[in-house]
Amino acid sequence: MSWLSRGLHGAVLPDLSRKANHSLLAGEVDFAIDPLSSARAGLQIAGAGISTDSSSRELLQSGEFVIGLHGSYQRQMERFTLRAHAAYTRESLSADPDSLDDTAGFSQIRAEVQTSLLRNLQLTAALGYQDFIRGRFAPSLRLAFIPNDRWGITAAAWAGLRHVSIRERLLENPYLSHGVPLAADDSPLSLQVQSDFRPVGSMVFHFGLFHGRYDQLNYWQRDDESGLIGLYQVEKIRLTELQAGVRVGLHAGMMLQGELHLNSDHLEEAVGQGDDDRVPYRPDYRARASLGMPLPWQLQLNAQLEMVGERRRGLDLEGRLPEYVLLNAGVGRKFGRHLYADLAALNILDRRYVIWEGYDEPGIQFMAKARWSY
Repeated sequence: MSWLSRGLHGAVLPDLSRKANHSLLAGEVDFAIDPLSSARAGLQIAGAGISTDSSSRELLQSGEFVIGLHGSYQRQMERFTLRAHAAYTRESLSADPDSLDDTAGFSQIRAEVQTSLLRNLQLTAALGYQDFIRGRFAPSLRLAFIPNDRWGITAAAWAGLRHVSIRERLLENPYLSHGVPLAADDSPLSLQVQSDFRPVGSMVFHFGLFHGRYDQLNYWQRDDESGLIGLYQVEKIRLTELQAGVRVGLHAGMMLQGELHLNSDHLEEAVGQGDDDRVPYRPDYRARASLGMPLPWQLQLNAQLEMVGERRRGLDLEGRLPEYVLLNAGVGRKFGRHLYADLAALNILDRRYVIWEGYDEPGIQFMAKARWSY
């Protein structure tokens, strides 16, 4: 459970503030039916509340309630592994006290078989059916070639829906507008190739290539009437992402990581103004370097440098948001088995930057966190 309170300095009306909370309760149980088969069942209950206030007076309020059930079964045979999965999520969104709730259910069933074609080649094939407002089949195929413990490569192809709850969208975007539609991304074909290579010791290189075609894709864009960031849909688009990363384990528990993502988009039909063929808020590139290092008194130092390229402001807006560089660092400590706390300084370089259109971030910020796990 977490709470958020911050000013909406980019909204149309003056002196607005945003308050939000979101919570999650989940549980899962495993069953060993016999030595060769097992089953799993789980329950998830989640919710989120969002309010927009002016001078401590509530103007707009919306809330979401989600309940999800899932179950799976696995059977190990001599040459095959069989799996079956079923899940159902019910999402209810209340955006106006004078209107009915917007409710939708996301359900999916899936059957999967996994086998070894050759000594080092593994095949996984699955067929599923998904339903969210409308239904569609969701097949997938995955090949994994792992000749030894130093390198391996996997290739996967799939189609289907991707559902994201309002609670998850709130974690991504604190300036979320009220009345966000319940919608899912729809991909008729997505392809991905990934490879890991360990040349020496604990140094691991990662490479990846993703290409996805979408009949419908959700994207963020500023709403001119409210100044908040709303969710919209675009049709017939292709996304490509090139990934590269490295992870190095140094002495005494020190870990150094770096990654780079290069993005390109292609809209099959011209939408909006200009010739910028990009999805709003999807950067040209994103690079990140992080360092984790143990300190005396069981403290842990975490530092991160992030660089983000230019982003399109909106499909019907000209111009681009500028690139930015962030340097964050913090110290954390675990107390006993269940409690972890940390204190972090964000934007140590003390630069103004823009993640969301109209909401320029200030200088150095400090954030304290505490997490209890059981």
